[in-house]
Amino acid sequence: MSEAEIRVLLVDDAPTICAVYATLLRQQGYSVEVAKDARTALRVAYHFRPQLAIIDYNLPGDNGDQLTRDLLADPLQEGVLIVIHTERNGVEQVSLESGAVDVLYKEDPQPLFILRIRSLCRFIEVHRQSRERERELERLKQERAQHHAQKMASIGVLASGIAHEFNNLLQPILGFSDLLLGQTDPQSRDYERLTLVRQSAARGAELVRQILDFSRKDANLPDQPIALFPLVKSVLKMVQATLPDPIHLEQQIDPSLEGVRIGATELYQVLLNLCSNSLQAIGEGGGEIKVVVTALLGSCRLEVHDNGDGMEPSIMEQAFDPFFTTREVGQGSGMGLALVLAIVERCKGTIKIESQRGVGSVVTLTLPMEPLQRGAEVIPLAVPQGGREQRILLVDDAPAVVAVGQEMLEQAGYQVETALSGQDALHRYRQSPHDLVVSDFSMPGMNGVELGGEIQALGHKTPLILLTGVELSTSESRLRESGIQTVLHKPVVQCHLGEAVAALL
Repeated sequence: MSEAEIRVLLVDDAPTICAVYATLLRQQGYSVEVAKDARTALRVAYHFRPQLAIIDYNLPGDNGDQLTRDLLADPLQEGVLIVIHTERNGVEQVSLESGAVDVLYKEDPQPLFILRIRSLCRFIEVHRQSRERERELERLKQERAQHHAQKMASIGVLASGIAHEFNNLLQPILGFSDLLLGQTDPQSRDYERLTLVRQSAARGAELVRQILDFSRKDANLPDQPIALFPLVKSVLKMVQATLPDPIHLEQQIDPSLEGVRIGATELYQVLLNLCSNSLQAIGEGGGEIKVVVTALLGSCRLEVHDNGDGMEPSIMEQAFDPFFTTREVGQGSGMGLALVLAIVERCKGTIKIESQRGVGSVVTLTLPMEPLQRGAEVIPLAVPQGGREQRILLVDDAPAVVAVGQEMLEQAGYQVETALSGQDALHRYRQSPHDLVVSDFSMPGMNGVELGGEIQALGHKTPLILLTGVELSTSESRLRESGIQTVLHKPVVQCHLGEAVAALL
């Protein structure tokens, strides 16, 4: 901002003083407006928006200190600097207390007056530049946030496209593992192998759900808080098993921790990814990873420290970007911190990274904490048994999913008829209505919601269980209109499917 761009309001009831000082200021390149009293000054300031106001202390009506207070109270005059211009001594305290930044005397030489005005204008210029930098930083921050959101949305579209097929692959692995485990001696080697297969499939299913959550901020949190202390201890025990011998894992876990709304698998993913990053930073030479979890007022703080190589500021700025990695090709996907960020934000928490090259890094998470509730969710192991007279129509375009679903339901005691498309299912239902329909959502031609709507249009009140491998955008009212009573996310384990069916029959 040049001097010509600085706007000065000169307020004085003496015409000669106004004329002399207005001319003097304009000669210095300032834009000047004059007013003879407080009321006129407020009206001029409304349109002129001065950066600097030079106000005579003795004005008709209100004195200069009152006008100063009125100007500073006006939100439209934000940032204006005010100087009291007086020929009286003894007004300094009241002037400065009213909000003026300086007091100038009319008997001072004019060159001194100009020097002090220039000093204030330099302050105005520095302040203006600072505000412009803040606005620019805020603009860049918003642009980065928008760019990040767009990338997350793109990942969400990509993940949604592959999740259905991926979950269809996991469904028979998980389902047949459950069925075979029920037929295998728990003391045998095969039982142990099948358990590992099932655990891997379940972990894969959970990872698919988390990838789908990358671009979603409204994912459901657990119904009730879970105890954090035993959960952290259990997770770190698993993390410890993945670390090589030269890496020492130190734990400082506050025993007064209460509950947080985060799933065990999610917390495992958070800690595993953070410790994996620390391990990569430390390298093969050995070092220390320290996990500190502290109870705060209404929240908890989780810190992961390492004494690795640290990061440059340019690397930290991109650390949470999906697919960004400093590792060599094949050694990392760049999704670890992006996953951590998605989980933390979904839990209404915050995360930050502090790092110094050659010193190490600290990642700090803050999560809301709440009192633990009595009781806990119990996962059923037994499959509810149905009656042979109850008929179920199972619909999915993936033959392997149909095969495992049919065996699950038949083992539970139901009569099961299958269809590989919505049209085929509707044809079979018209021939002989069923007691329950279990249908996939994503099918070519007619999806599960549309199938439910067609069945309801026939005048039957047959309930429908919808299976989905993607996140649904269908409204609750639309689901109800289609007779859908329950939505299960693939891959579905036998006990959960059996419970859902038994609840509706």
